[in-house]
Amino acid sequence: MRSSFLQDLPELGIAWRAQSAPAPRSVLVNDGLAAQLGLDPQRLRTRTGAALLTGTDLPAGTRPAALAYAGHQFGGWSPRLGDGRALLLGDLPDAAAGFPEAASPEAVASPGPAAPGDAADADVDAPARETPDPASLRELHLKGIGRTPFARGGADGNAVLGPMLREHVVGEFLHAVGIPTTRSLGVAATGALVPRPDRADPRRTVELPGAVLARVAHSHVRVGTFQYALSTGGPELVRRLAHWCITRHHPEAADAANPPLELYRRVVFAQARLVAAWEAVGFVHGVMNTDNMALSGQGIDYGPCAFLDAHDPDAVFSSIDRTGRYPYRNQAAAAQWNLARCAEALLPVLDAEPDRAVDLAQEALAEFPPAYEAERLRLFAARIGLRVQGEAAAPSTAAAVEDLLGLMAQHAADHTDTFGALIPVAESGDPARADGHGSRGARPRAERAAEGTRDEPGADPSPDPGLAADPRFREWLARWHQLGPDPALMRRSAPRVVPRNHALQEALDAAEAGEIGPVLEILDAVSHPFEHRPGNTRLGAPSGAQTRGFTTYCGT
Repeated sequence: MRSSFLQDLPELGIAWRAQSAPAPRSVLVNDGLAAQLGLDPQRLRTRTGAALLTGTDLPAGTRPAALAYAGHQFGGWSPRLGDGRALLLGDLPDAAAGFPEAASPEAVASPGPAAPGDAADADVDAPARETPDPASLRELHLKGIGRTPFARGGADGNAVLGPMLREHVVGEFLHAVGIPTTRSLGVAATGALVPRPDRADPRRTVELPGAVLARVAHSHVRVGTFQYALSTGGPELVRRLAHWCITRHHPEAADAANPPLELYRRVVFAQARLVAAWEAVGFVHGVMNTDNMALSGQGIDYGPCAFLDAHDPDAVFSSIDRTGRYPYRNQAAAAQWNLARCAEALLPVLDAEPDRAVDLAQEALAEFPPAYEAERLRLFAARIGLRVQGEAAAPSTAAAVEDLLGLMAQHAADHTDTFGALIPVAESGDPARADGHGSRGARPRAERAAEGTRDEPGADPSPDPGLAADPRFREWLARWHQLGPDPALMRRSAPRVVPRNHALQEALDAAEAGEIGPVLEILDAVSHPFEHRPGNTRLGAPSGAQTRGFTTYCGT
């Protein structure tokens, strides 16, 4: 297994090995993704496969390395960050991307010595093979393998099982709803116990099962990678890095009059669409630092992420976002700020004349707000059954979206269930049906919250009783009905389930105690988010007590 990134840009990584794992064991394997990458999912479940997923026994010729990058963390500049607990193993062919000849499972997954500089890397007797399209390659990256030279302070470099399973589940949900994302090939327990502060009482220490996440991405180049390249290698290293990203992610940019500028423009558009898609499903990343923004346009590093229950634009869930820098409502602004830092790193290769380079970068960055707003309106309009024709939404459509979101925020209405509750109203053609009791005669949510119970999800949910009783909402329903919402579009656009914070945390706690069943149940549901699943109560809207003060942790 080789890395084209490290072959072309060796300055941006340090050869390193994973620490030993006492008893590696595969906890979750992503069968579909494994097959797509030419791997045998059943073999990944064996002891041999677990050794691969933990990085302790790798295919011959693999040269694992910790990647170097810098970054602005919560606005503060750190010139040297890098993979403090992770290693890039190399590239795998993605059959779904049209790779001409997928490697056999044995060729990719067979373990062997992997010391940096292993002579087996030469493959002098290997038959000639068709060169893959770089855009069809995917990077395999292991997270939680122990300290690397980039580890900061007293960090132990380990990951624990719960947060790694969270990243697996969240990535599969985002993939299932069509949002660009890194994905997990699998999660493996190391067999070691890792000390961590007790969430219930941080003064205490508890021992949790260690784990490694095997992450798959189009690449792991971040805004922070460009920042590091400029600060350590100057414009020439930035130019080489930009060329690699063009070849990997946006090959069409190579034919532009100014390829680095065209790369930047495409990155701007990709990030605008990504953040808009996050908002549509109520996703809050939680740590949108420049080292957590990928040039590929995929979401990456789902540590203390969460999903909205009540539609609260100011929602912050991350335990490390102590200043509230990255709430739900600020994700677009944070992305644009990060893209400005990306432009600063690219300036030397945009134009030889500094002022002209700044003008070009500013013109490209100015395209972010309209691109983001257009995509956001398109996605939310679809959730209420309205189509956006052309570049801009009709004023009536835009007003319908914004007015509903404003009412949802005022009443703390459930972000997911509100859209689901509108579907039977659109199907009936009678806006008076949105009376707070829904199509199932469900009891008002206030009663359910007081009892700590919830209605069975899967069937269409009932609207929030406070929202349903608001005269402004009834007036909104009448206006919306006149716009002719399409219920089929609504069912295709609005997921029935999301990884509810309370349910996912309960499942992760159970997994750390040795019971993986609840995680598997949630994973199955969120991997098919538009399906009706009768009897699945785990992912219903939470009771009032379950929504208060929810905090997520990244497990470092």
